[in-house]
Amino acid sequence: MLKNGISLSTQFYALIIVMTFIAFAGSLLSSTLTLRDYLNSQLGSHAQDAAHNLGLAISSSGGADTVLIHTLASTLFDSGYYQQIRFVDNEERELVNLSHDNNAAVPRWFSDVFALQAPIMQSEISDGWLVLGTLTVQSNTVLAERSLWQQTTRNLLSSALLFALAALAIHVILRALLKPLRQIVQQAEAVGRKEFRQNPGRTVTRELNLVLGALNSMVLNISKVFSEQSRYAEQLMQQAYLDPLTSLPNRRALQQQLSNLQQDAKLNHNALYVAMVSLSSLQQTNDEQGYASGDQYVQKAASLLRQLQQQYPALQLFRLSGSEFAIIGAADRTSAAELDNKLIQALEQEHSQCYSQGFGRAVSVLAEAAESFSNILARLDTLQAQDNVQLLTGANTEADLCAPGRLQWQQLIDRLLHHNDSSDANMELLLQPVADQQHKLVYAECLLRFVVDDKPLSTAEVLAMAARLNRADTLERQMLQFILQSLPQLSGGAVAINISEAVLCSDDLRQWLLLQLAQGAATLPPLLVEIAEHSIIQHPQQAAQFITKLQQLNIKVVIERFGANLTSLRHIQHLNIDYVKLDAGFINDLEQESNRFFIMTLTQICHSVGIKVLATHLESIDRLEACKSLNVDGFQGFVLGEIINFTFLSKKGDVNKTKMQYTLKQVFNPKGDTYDAS
Repeated sequence: MLKNGISLSTQFYALIIVMTFIAFAGSLLSSTLTLRDYLNSQLGSHAQDAAHNLGLAISSSGGADTVLIHTLASTLFDSGYYQQIRFVDNEERELVNLSHDNNAAVPRWFSDVFALQAPIMQSEISDGWLVLGTLTVQSNTVLAERSLWQQTTRNLLSSALLFALAALAIHVILRALLKPLRQIVQQAEAVGRKEFRQNPGRTVTRELNLVLGALNSMVLNISKVFSEQSRYAEQLMQQAYLDPLTSLPNRRALQQQLSNLQQDAKLNHNALYVAMVSLSSLQQTNDEQGYASGDQYVQKAASLLRQLQQQYPALQLFRLSGSEFAIIGAADRTSAAELDNKLIQALEQEHSQCYSQGFGRAVSVLAEAAESFSNILARLDTLQAQDNVQLLTGANTEADLCAPGRLQWQQLIDRLLHHNDSSDANMELLLQPVADQQHKLVYAECLLRFVVDDKPLSTAEVLAMAARLNRADTLERQMLQFILQSLPQLSGGAVAINISEAVLCSDDLRQWLLLQLAQGAATLPPLLVEIAEHSIIQHPQQAAQFITKLQQLNIKVVIERFGANLTSLRHIQHLNIDYVKLDAGFINDLEQESNRFFIMTLTQICHSVGIKVLATHLESIDRLEACKSLNVDGFQGFVLGEIINFTFLSKKGDVNKTKMQYTLKQVFNPKGDTYDAS
């Protein structure tokens, strides 16, 4: 509570309760002291009257009869109202001395704090001008103490009742007064979560109404600016990267994405599948039926290809030109051959008399990770020019003959699921740094690689085959478990783990992961979670709930490959995220003015709602400096640091099978005292 300060309502309650308590306690103390002083006065007056009356009685008897004097004193003393009666004659002889032991009738602490002081009253007894002696009388305080105690307890009970009633009334009044304030606080917290909602409430307090109106106006303006800038940025992106007829990414978008896909394919040892579909009868349709019919033909083909592409989330669909479409993405040979078959079957089913030259023709290749865009298109154009070209990616090449079969894949995945440190089928944890403008470490991203017999496997092939064998969730759990078991060896900075679409799709997997993160909070380093933009768009409700749960565990959230969807901004407006990692396509095409303008606009929009922007796949100082000039907050890429195989490092450093501890500075800069990405 003290970390973020004490709430105003708590301070109000504490202040009023303390003041009310002091008021009631002071009133009770004052009434008790007043009653005590009154009783002391009454005890003195009572003793003085007794001394005077007894003195008159003794004087009338002549004062010579000692027995009579003692009898008169005893009669008065036996009433119990007096503590002491004493008579001394004129020769200093004590003729009467009667006293009581004062047995406490109230708690000892009470009599000590509020002690009654009964005064000793004297009366001089004389017979005419002859002084017979001195009589002293002191009242008994027992009855007065009992009376004081009883009255004090009654006052205490009545004060407590009044205090409770006053507290209840104050609670009701404060609750009514502070309710609008709580709504203002909730509205401010909602703004921090990128929820721009209005507060329609009104209060009887003028100052609160002014604050409420100002906050509503601010929220409305922020929401309006965010929406306008987002809409403008999306329009610019769509004009630059979307085909207006089919709403598919265009040739420029493909060129931008290709480098990103090739880098990922190289890192994960994946094959890059590229297919080109040409509409054989488009020119004839335009000439014979008009351009409107030609547009319908193109839209029909786009719809057909989009339905096919949606079955393979790793693939992307583009419109290259008037009659050509491209499908590209990471895929294993089995998936590529399967897609080839489905693609040709779908095109053949649409063949009719309306398309005398066929509905469409497809060719495909498996591209190299470093192959240029022009070379890939040249290969596809060459294949298009050949006759009777069918399943090119499914051809019986030497690589295909060496590829594992279904049974072998099942055995291989089983080995991965039961891996251990001595196994020849393992997972390896890789770390790559993300640095800020000052080249200081922001966090390290975790990457995972599969290794069998000391050879890395294609990540796409392993995950695809695991899905076909109904082992996807099990493998995903094993991968996350491996990462979480490795991370306690790291300290000195934050670490990010990647969450796949499989986690968002599975309620059980999400709950399991959240439980693991909660239980490991004490041993794990500060965590971030990276979620691909595509996964969030496909599963918005599950993503929003998952992100909320992560924030409750103080885990920050990063959306990676941000901007690839071209409608990204509308999806982050209501998500409580901390970072967006730009799609590498924008970084690879920084020479384009539209790209630089989009990055600058996106950065301004994200900064307006407290989101930091990261750039990835930086491989040159020039691109790094360009991103800095566009106010990007953080950077990732080989220009900042190599990817570190932490599994290899930790095995090499472990002594006597004891897990050593590593700081991120030691991992990325083992010879330096500080991490400096420069």
